[in-house]
Amino acid sequence: MLAGFGATFGVMAWPVLHPAYREYMDGHVLSIAQLLLPALVSAFILVGARRLSWIGGALAPAAAVPAIIMTRVVMDCWSDPTNHNLWPFEVIPAGVVGLAGGFAGAAAGIGIRWFIRKYPPVPQE
Repeated sequence: MLAGFGATFGVMAWPVLHPAYREYMDGHVLSIAQLLLPALVSAFILVGARRLSWIGGALAPAAAVPAIIMTRVVMDCWSDPTNHNLWPFEVIPAGVVGLAGGFAGAAAGIGIRWFIRKYPPVPQE
């Protein structure tokens, strides 16, 4: 689970923790997808490769999404304490997006596992 959390956190760290984050979030339409896709892909890999159960594979990357936003809130409040006075309205939607990505990726991983079990690869001669 720690690997899924760490991988998702690491992929999201550069764009979210970059100093120009405010300009990025104000001007970029795909900022929600930036949070959704790492959780989706990480959950897909964890569940599809049978490393975790579907619930653990969904929750580990999903927890990284609000954690990275909370890290950004702490960083910004360190320099200006009045910067994020409505921080729950940033962290809670990030958690919802993370859960959506995590569970969608876990469902896709379960689908891949089912497909491989139903249609095993044919050995080459």
